[in-house]
Amino acid sequence: MPSKVIALKTFFLMSLIIGVIFSISSPLQAQIKNIELKNEAQRQIAIGRYGEAIELLNKFITANPRLADGYNLRALCYEKRTQYEFAVYDYRNALKLPSDDKSITNNLARVIQVWYDQLYLKIEGHRREIAINPDKGINYLEIGKSYKHMGQWSLAEQWYDEFLKREEASADEIIRYSEILAKNGHIEKGEKILKIYVEKYPRDHRLWSRYGYFTLWLGKTKIAIEAFQTALEIRPFFLEAQDGLDQALGKGYTYSINDTSYNARKQSVEGPPKPPVPQEYPIDRYYRILKRNSKDDATRFLLIKELSNVGRFEEALQQLDILAPAHAESPDFQNLLTSITAQRDSIYYQNIEEIKTRFADNPNDKDDLLKLTSFYNKLSMFDESIAAFTRFFELNPNDDNLEIRYRFAETAAWNKNFDLAHEQSEYLLNKEPDNLDYQLLSAQLSAWTDSDLERGKGLIDNVLAKQPKNFFALITAGLLTVALKDFDAADSFLARSREVNPDANEINTLDLRITFEKLRFEENKLFEILDRARETVA
Repeated sequence: MPSKVIALKTFFLMSLIIGVIFSISSPLQAQIKNIELKNEAQRQIAIGRYGEAIELLNKFITANPRLADGYNLRALCYEKRTQYEFAVYDYRNALKLPSDDKSITNNLARVIQVWYDQLYLKIEGHRREIAINPDKGINYLEIGKSYKHMGQWSLAEQWYDEFLKREEASADEIIRYSEILAKNGHIEKGEKILKIYVEKYPRDHRLWSRYGYFTLWLGKTKIAIEAFQTALEIRPFFLEAQDGLDQALGKGYTYSINDTSYNARKQSVEGPPKPPVPQEYPIDRYYRILKRNSKDDATRFLLIKELSNVGRFEEALQQLDILAPAHAESPDFQNLLTSITAQRDSIYYQNIEEIKTRFADNPNDKDDLLKLTSFYNKLSMFDESIAAFTRFFELNPNDDNLEIRYRFAETAAWNKNFDLAHEQSEYLLNKEPDNLDYQLLSAQLSAWTDSDLERGKGLIDNVLAKQPKNFFALITAGLLTVALKDFDAADSFLARSREVNPDANEINTLDLRITFEKLRFEENKLFEILDRARETVA
């Protein structure tokens, strides 16, 4: 009997030892396999077998999604195969992850330059085709896709609109179109179009999921939940729809849909408005009239034309944004939008090329750096802007110019690279903790990422104490208080924002956010009551 007990104990002891060995060796084996995958991929790249390398890197990235190396190497393969769209996508993913590899930024800038040159040639080719046959929809679609690739969302939307006038879109094209509309903040327009197309393609889970997001952003929570559930019935475990359903049910929400820094971006790049001169010019007169009656669309059209005539394109486009809900389909609106955007882009790209030539000869010139990144940002070319800032700091690692770091942080935030923006913002606050611009930016990052809300609220309270009519501080305060469930305070900040700038797009965005969060809060309270009732019954 004792020998059986000893044998049994020995068996269990050996099993335990084997289990421990396996628990140690399994991660080690996985790590060795990952190293082998990467090394073999690099060997395939060295001998020019990029397809084989991509297959190996696909496995490496699946096992190591938080490592920049895999994305950078796969992007290099795509670049060698002239698949520039995929290369840009992977380089951008690599930049979002922690890495000591400084070459990623230069790689992205290089491939973007090559790809964009090709896209502009493609656009010109399709424009020539349109001149020959203006009724062929595919040419408008290809131009729209090209502008989408370059992040020129306003132009992309215009050309997609022209395509849809001539042909019925596939489900794939509507998915791309919805991304453009979301970037431009045209949520109501997107919701109407997606409603039509989910009826045309009722078995397409992607369309149902996008329809869910657009209705969710408009505060139509019940419809959004039904849309997400429909998508998941068609395609179970579809991650995009599952995330949307979780948001609609109140399981997590990050405010990142509408870029509330839009007007801040324009103002920060162009500087504060100039003081009025004694003589009243047409622009001043139109602004004065619109201040008394913001619904005077005829005067706003006149203002836009005058602004365009004197090269104030950013202001003209902001005014067009105000007119868009009521006039987006009118020929006058579309002609103005096309004309102003084309003029602006032509001038800005010319300025970029001139500054790039100078900057290449003197990469330490801070004035040219700020000018170059300013034009990049006006065209939403944030990757190029970040690349320019990064190269500057690589050449000047000890430079302590706070203005450049502030512009760097803003650009990173607009590009949704919040880790980089936060890093630069903290550096700025450590250097000048009382600077109101730095405090505002840090508070905005808290609002946009739904993190450090109490700290962000403290910073924004300090800004408003000294600048009570700072529009962007009021909007940020509204976002922070609604995230903290202080709805009375959020309503107050919304009303104050409306007094300062009643026509701003950010007003509607904040209003929708408050409405949505109130509804979700009330639903959560009802669910809590229901849960307590169930417990009582049980």
